[in-house]
This record gives sequence, C-alpha cells and structure tokens, in this order.
Amino acid sequence: MNDEMQEILADFLAESTEMLEALDQHFIDLETDPNNAELLNEIFRVMHSMKGSAGFLGFSHLVEVAHQGESLLNMLRNGVMSVTKPVIDIIFEAIDIIKLIQTDIRDTGADANVDTQAIV
Repeated sequence: MNDEMQEILADFLAESTEMLEALDQHFIDLETDPNNAELLNEIFRVMHSMKGSAGFLGFSHLVEVAHQGESLLNMLRNGVMSVTKPVIDIIFEAIDIIKLIQTDIRDTGADANVDTQAIV
C-alpha cells in the first residue's frame, strides 16, 4: 500500500472511530427519547456517511452491514417501525460488528475477516 493510500486509510479509521463514538451516544439518547425525529435523522446521516466512505475504499463487508443498519434506521425514520428495545439491540449489535470490522481494517487493511452473515 502506498503512502497516499495509507494516509487515506488512517483518515478513514479516525473518522469512522469518531462516527462510532457519536453513534454510541446517539443510541443512548434515543433509548431515553425514542420519538426524537431529529436524533433519528442524525443517526441515519452518520451511518450513511460511514457506508459511503467504506464504499469509496472498497470495504464491501462494512458497506453491507452499514447498509442494513441504514435500512433499519430509515424504517424508524419513516414510522414503518417503532423504536423499541429489541430494535435498538439489533442496531447496537450491528455497531459492534462494525467496530470489529474496523479493527480488522486497522490490523489487516481489509474487511474480510469478520463474519457478517448473522447481522446482515
């Protein structure tokens, strides 16, 4: 991997770490205020941004997990589903998988070593 790509990867990892920290806090807030449309929109935007960055870098497993999370969040935003503890638990599980993928990317430069089938 050339220096430019290593720098892009480092930037992605730093940005995605910040996004994951924000998501953790947003979901804690959502549990206490499940009807907060603005908060749901912000969570959706963060997940969408992460998916886009991962796609740009070719991290297809991360894209797939983020896309599924984004789809679930979109159903919440559109009122198709309600914010309930089981739904939040699934999203937390997806975020945990994303964190594992992020570690895989940091360690190997790829996102192929984390099993994503169950969450997808």
